[in-house]
Amino acid sequence: MKSIILLILLITPFLTQYANSSPLTPLAKVFMKESLDDLVKAAAKTSKVAPSTARVAAQQIDTSSDFDEALALAERGDQDAQHSLGYMYAKGIGVSENGIDAAYWFQKAAYQGHADAQYALGHMHAAANGIPENHAEAYAWWSIAKVEGQTEDQARATYALDVLKSRMTKQQIAQGQALAGLRLRVIQQ
Repeated sequence: MKSIILLILLITPFLTQYANSSPLTPLAKVFMKESLDDLVKAAAKTSKVAPSTARVAAQQIDTSSDFDEALALAERGDQDAQHSLGYMYAKGIGVSENGIDAAYWFQKAAYQGHADAQYALGHMHAAANGIPENHAEAYAWWSIAKVEGQTEDQARATYALDVLKSRMTKQQIAQGQALAGLRLRVIQQ
């Protein structure tokens, strides 16, 4: 299980989750046009880093026993397990899909400095995947992932922020910056 948790380093699985079954917000439609491969390639071009192995990891997590093991670790505060639980809830792997539970576990990991969880929260807020659309929240979490993450995380967050900023008002950007500053202080304590 530990190797599976470690392999889940890239979160962009939500792009196609509701493509055929839910009404999409305008920003979600923009993200839907970008396939996972396109986003990974764009991030790799920006950062000169090879694409992650997250798709391989996602294919390996498919049993409820993986969920049970991740839950036990997550409840003890393991940020990688918390991130994995968020992913499992978001994709319905070993458990029913549940955006609220996904956001809960992503947020627990995000506040411990897990950049992939921070990125995932940004995406959930931007595309209204299981939680309400909120561009300021998306901006805040992607800004934090950009600061906290490694090179690949920073490239993904930069790309996402560039797309998002073009659809935000100055007031929403200012609100996102304020939220990011407050949260970053909590995370870095």
